[in-house]
Amino acid sequence: MRKFQFIENKKINRNLLSDNPLFKAVFEDSQEALFFLDAVSFKIVDCNQKAIELFQAEQKIDLINNSALPFMPLSPLNFA
Repeated sequence: MRKFQFIENKKINRNLLSDNPLFKAVFEDSQEALFFLDAVSFKIVDCNQKAIELFQAEQKIDLINNSALPFMPLSPLNFA
């Protein structure tokens, strides 16, 4: 029951964010590459145009449902 509730809450939150025009404008018009990731699978749920350009995809669908792990640094030490 608890897992179902968590999934439903995620869907509600995602819908609230995606239906908010201010949020949508900030997300889509950002000069930074932005992703929404599934917290369990690390799959890309959504991304903005800058992410599409940065990772040289032709369109958003080329990134969605793919794992974000290849785009992540292997270790925090990579930033040191």
